[in-house]
Amino acid sequence: MKPTMTVNEVIRNWIRDSLNFHEEFTCSSVHIQSQVVSYGTNRNIYHTPDMYSREWRKIREDIRYEKDYGFTVQEFKKEGELIKWYRVTRS
Repeated sequence: MKPTMTVNEVIRNWIRDSLNFHEEFTCSSVHIQSQVVSYGTNRNIYHTPDMYSREWRKIREDIRYEKDYGFTVQEFKKEGELIKWYRVTRS
């Protein structure tokens, strides 16, 4: 069965739903491979964690080149952590 939403759409919907509750939120690369996968699975959309990671990287690159998704993403470091963290803000 073909998914009803693309990987890109699942990520954008997850972000949109998260921004409905807050002006901004933080997430890590781990969240993308776990929470977004669960978000899609709960909607009967099945993609691999690697597909979400690749698409997340593409979305961030698109934003860097000024594509408007309705939100911005800023990478930042948390002291003592090796994984990447992101601040997602409504634009």
